[in-house]
Amino acid sequence: MEQLATQPDAALALYVHLPWCIRRCPYCDFNAHALKGALPETAYLNALKTDLQQATEHRSFPPLVSIFFGGGTPSLFSPGAIQQILDWIDASMPITPNCEITLEANPGTLETEKLSGFCQAGINRLSLGVQSFHQPSLQALGRIHTAETAYSACSTALSLDFNSVNIDLMFGLPQQTEATALKDLDRAIQTGCQHISWYELTIEPNTLFAHKPPQRPDADTRAHWTALGQKHLAAAGFNQYEVSAFCQPGFMCQHNSWIWSFGDYLGIGAGAHSKLTDAKEHIRLVRYRHPTTYIDRPNKVEVQTCIKPHELPFEFLLNRLRIMQPIAWETAQTFAGITPSLQPIQQALKKGFMTTTSTHFQLTDKGRWFLDDVISLFLE
Repeated sequence: MEQLATQPDAALALYVHLPWCIRRCPYCDFNAHALKGALPETAYLNALKTDLQQATEHRSFPPLVSIFFGGGTPSLFSPGAIQQILDWIDASMPITPNCEITLEANPGTLETEKLSGFCQAGINRLSLGVQSFHQPSLQALGRIHTAETAYSACSTALSLDFNSVNIDLMFGLPQQTEATALKDLDRAIQTGCQHISWYELTIEPNTLFAHKPPQRPDADTRAHWTALGQKHLAAAGFNQYEVSAFCQPGFMCQHNSWIWSFGDYLGIGAGAHSKLTDAKEHIRLVRYRHPTTYIDRPNKVEVQTCIKPHELPFEFLLNRLRIMQPIAWETAQTFAGITPSLQPIQQALKKGFMTTTSTHFQLTDKGRWFLDDVISLFLE
């Protein structure tokens, strides 16, 4: 299924956060926590069940078009635990027949039996955090798997009954050259995967790399590799439908496509975010971030806010402009009050960032290269 939101609350995406990793990567700024001792699977499952019950107790939701297990490293959890969560969801919320159910997985935590167990539990889309097939780059990134382990996990996953398999790859890495960057893409393509997320390593605040920046290719080189990789993937039959997402025809990530297009989503688990439409207001919810606090708190929601009307253009376009499809003026006005006469739109047109027709607008190639600059216009 490939679906963009035409009404924010016409359907729902559900995100389940599983926050633990074997160790934290030096570039990671997600809500991920290195395991210290045994995985507290039972205690966390109980907290998730409570969270789901609280979310659904006094509210009716539209059908789920996607369920996404993210982390952290969700594949640290057992297939039985994933099955239990899915059973609770099925008993609590309506689910569309073609609901996409994704599990993020680290190749270093997988073996054939576990992969098969996830498939039998109901996971129909697997997202493998490979990052690179080049061993020196993997070591520089602090990954726990080897290049061969990664390739083996991809091959095994594709031999099972998942509807699709995504491979996450980074570029602009320490120890990486143009040749090894393109070889990473070739190895991913050769696996037969249906989806590749290919994105540049960024140095985020409060990470180990922010304190000790690694040596990596300069900005001009990384920009060149961006264009080169896009052409490489296109030649192999992968359509770029989002800034860093490429797929074979019919294999867009339903979860991200729904959220990027400003569709409603519910997040459960430590630090999970939600965006829900209620009486034409857009409400944001944030769960308690630290896993221990999340487990211990009777009420799992820490913060609830409402998106103010003047914030809607920025909130809507922050994600929607990532999608490589024109935006209908009617949709933009309905969702966020965006019209052709809006000053930031006029500025984007003058700067050559956008083009418009009577019915739609979209980014130009220049606008895609300077996406952050385009978005910033809507903050002024």
